[in-house]
Amino acid sequence: MINNLVQAVKAAKVFAAKNDIRFYFNGVALYVNDGVIEYVVATDGFSMAVIGSTELNGEASIIANKDIDTLCNALATSDQVKVNWPVIEIGDYKIPLVDGRYPNVKRVIPTGERKPADVIGIQPDILAKLKPFKAALTKNLKPRDRAHIGCKMMCGSASEAVMFKFDNEKIDNAIVVVNPMRL
Repeated sequence: MINNLVQAVKAAKVFAAKNDIRFYFNGVALYVNDGVIEYVVATDGFSMAVIGSTELNGEASIIANKDIDTLCNALATSDQVKVNWPVIEIGDYKIPLVDGRYPNVKRVIPTGERKPADVIGIQPDILAKLKPFKAALTKNLKPRDRAHIGCKMMCGSASEAVMFKFDNEKIDNAIVVVNPMRL
């Protein structure tokens, strides 16, 4: 379960695509189970943010970027969610869903151990997104506590994705997965 849904949605939006032809990337995916949002996922095809547990069971309900502010207002009033296609109902709010199937997120999350001999390249503009992501994820913390939140970089071989893991008791568990670039 996610403790601060509004922050989780705003943090995930950092990694959502802006004008991708794959329209289902232009928003945030919510994984709802028994009326509770358990995971929030966003991707642009090169990087992906997952907030909550990484089990990712169930179907994703996709909210378009233009409706994220409405979603955050709705989540500020209620945390009970009901998915009634083609809308998601949160309190008095009815937010339209994007028609499309979200990709298999579990498949992208790396599981291997890092091999020290491999050289892995990461695009600098994707790394730059980590700072606003962390800022949105830790917004409710005091400045001194915010400074002590870090992440662990975990990766496998040079052809496997790189994972940045934010796991601290003061914030929701979150990972950012970045595809390596060819060197």
